[in-house]
Amino acid sequence: MPPAPTKRWIEAYTERKRLEHRDRAVKWVLRTFTFALTGSFVILVLQGFKLWGFCLPEPFLHWLGAATVGEVVGLVGVVFKFLFR
Repeated sequence: MPPAPTKRWIEAYTERKRLEHRDRAVKWVLRTFTFALTGSFVILVLQGFKLWGFCLPEPFLHWLGAATVGEVVGLVGVVFKFLFR
């Protein structure tokens, strides 16, 4: 016996909403990721060229570099987890 039209509609609607939710989540993560990387890059450029007297302590810059690398590795891990599961 084939599924009722209502059941097919509900399944299609549920799948569409699930995909829309996933799409919104991915876009938010990518925007946040881009903002964080851009911010880190700007700080490192300001520090490197000493623009406008910009100077941060060395330990903070090491922490910033490690946090940026950790952020990239974390996002790559999440992407690979969902692509290859």
